[in-house]
Amino acid sequence: MRVMTWLVGLLFTIAGSMNAQDTYRGDTITPEGAITVGQAIEKLGQEGKVANIKVKGKVSAVCQKKGCWMIITDGDKEIKVVFKDYSFFVPKDIAGYEVIVEGPLFYETVSVEQRKHYAQDAGASQEEIEKITEPVKIPMIEARGVIIIGYGKN
Repeated sequence: MRVMTWLVGLLFTIAGSMNAQDTYRGDTITPEGAITVGQAIEKLGQEGKVANIKVKGKVSAVCQKKGCWMIITDGDKEIKVVFKDYSFFVPKDIAGYEVIVEGPLFYETVSVEQRKHYAQDAGASQEEIEKITEPVKIPMIEARGVIIIGYGKN
């Protein structure tokens, strides 16, 4: 009986993973060669700007207005992702999914006004928005392509 239960569980796991599909946005990219968010930030710190990089991370936040930006992380390190020429967006419900993004990586100074705009897009409360009083310098990728791993919706 235990073997039968184990086999049924294995079959459901296999069937579930067969149905999981990746979703692509922007240019079609491949997962090969992707590095972690932390490794990308380390490389950025050494070089100041990286012309093209492929990074894999977990989505921690997405613009809730249009899906026009997201934050990816690998724990305590994070990178803001915007999309090349504002030409594509990501689904607004992908927080928690793993993604792979590709494009140039650089530091961007985000003004108080822009930070407040981003906070509003993310659904922050007015109280949280009012606490934003300083610009910040953040790592940012202008992605030309995105793979949303296992999302399977288009």
